[in-house]
Amino acid sequence: MDSLIADYQGDLSAAEATYFEAVGDQVAGNMVKPSHIGGIIPDDINKVVERVKVNHPSVRAAWLEVRATKNDYQAEESALLPEFGGELSLFKSNKKDVIGGEVADARAIVRMNWSFDMGGRQFSSIERKKALHARAKAKVAELQRSVERDILSAYANYRTLVTKTALAKDRVSLNERLLANYKVQFEGARVNLLVLMRAEGQLYKARLELLEDDYKLMIAEYAVLEKMGKLKNFILGDEVKTPDNGALTKPDSIKKAKLADAD
Repeated sequence: MDSLIADYQGDLSAAEATYFEAVGDQVAGNMVKPSHIGGIIPDDINKVVERVKVNHPSVRAAWLEVRATKNDYQAEESALLPEFGGELSLFKSNKKDVIGGEVADARAIVRMNWSFDMGGRQFSSIERKKALHARAKAKVAELQRSVERDILSAYANYRTLVTKTALAKDRVSLNERLLANYKVQFEGARVNLLVLMRAEGQLYKARLELLEDDYKLMIAEYAVLEKMGKLKNFILGDEVKTPDNGALTKPDSIKKAKLADAD
């Protein structure tokens, strides 16, 4: 038991250090356990994956890079064409008192400037810009695969913990009934004290495992939102729409949290 307590104290110190790194302050007072947010996680994750692969912030930023590189090489290609410029001059003067009429002079000039590099430097620059464009497109595809993998992995972990938590609840209920039965048998001198103590130890262990699985499930729920790119909106927003068009208000512990530089 002392060894178990030491392990948990070490985990607590590590968690407090992580909290200080994220928030910038020590834990003040008792922490409030937030409620589960599994209600906003859809059952059909494949539809979510297809939507997130397009709308994920990192993917959208990568698409902007693709557009920028395309504009770059198109600008380089436009430099191969000649430039045309023109001037128009019009002069008009009344010379009636001198030569008995008006004098008009109109002229127009068209200039063509064609700067062409015979050594191939312009073509090399165009090919280099096109290579950057292709690399940007490949990065988009890589990011989309990465987003899909992360979402599916987080969702699989979430579904596994949902099952494990349900089994842990059943295990606690079973051990509670078993302990109650052993207490009755102990009163009737049908089991000894050692059996009763072993049943109490099993119930304690089952409750501890349920507590751990419950927190792991909560972490997995937030991990799914994070991989979907929706965690920041959920934390900073007042509510998030659920799959059945309902609204889930964020937990009070998040409402009361002081988030520095949230914008």
